[in-house]
Amino acid sequence: MGDEIIINVDKGEIRKNNKVITTFDLKPATIKDEYKAGGRISLIIGKALTEKSRNFLNLEPISIFTEVANPE
Repeated sequence: MGDEIIINVDKGEIRKNNKVITTFDLKPATIKDEYKAGGRISLIIGKALTEKSRNFLNLEPISIFTEVANPE
């Protein structure tokens, strides 16, 4: 009927005709990293290889990945 729906995953909102109709949170927080890596397994392997390589080269830990917050 001419409605324009925009889903913005970075802001966590859905807009209809330029008005926010709802908001949401992506869970788990690492889902964006998993998507970019092509899957959860790829992310785990990539993070481990990155960490080992940076340790071997005596470099600072990298902070481009989302930090995992374990529930208490």
